[in-house]
Amino acid sequence: MWLQFKRSGAAPLFLAVMYDPPKGSPYANEGLFDNIAVKVGMIQDLGGSILLTGDFNARTSAADDYVDCRYFVDHMPDMLPLGNDFPKVLPERHNSDKGGLKGWHNEFLDLCRSLGLLILNGRIAGDESGECICFTNGGSSLVD
Repeated sequence: MWLQFKRSGAAPLFLAVMYDPPKGSPYANEGLFDNIAVKVGMIQDLGGSILLTGDFNARTSAADDYVDCRYFVDHMPDMLPLGNDFPKVLPERHNSDKGGLKGWHNEFLDLCRSLGLLILNGRIAGDESGECICFTNGGSSLVD
C-alpha cells in the first residue's frame, strides 16, 4: 500500500507499507522487489521522497545496504552522481541480531543498493544499536 503526503514547499513524501511472507512460503511474492524497484524509480524521477516500511522478511545483519563509493570520493569526485553533495560518510548501521543473512536479504539489499535507499534500523536516533524487534519462542531477530 502506498500513501502520498503533499508537503508545502517540499517534494511529496511517498510512504509504502508492505509485508512479504517468508521466502519459500506459498504466499511469498517472488516479484515484490522488482515491483517496488519500478515504483520507487518512477517516484525518484518525479523528485519525490520515499519511505518504505513494513516487514520484508529480510535478515540483513550488518551487510552494506549501499555501494561503497569512497574510492570515487577520494580519486574521482567528478564521477559521483551528486557531485560535491554526495555524502562522504554515512552513519554506521548497527544490528544486534547475530543470526546472519536470511530470507529475502539479497533482494532487499540489491534494491537498496540499486536505488540509493538506506536501511534505517540501527542507523537513526532512538535505534542506534539496532535492537531486535521480533521475539518468539525460537529466539529474537531484527527483520528488515
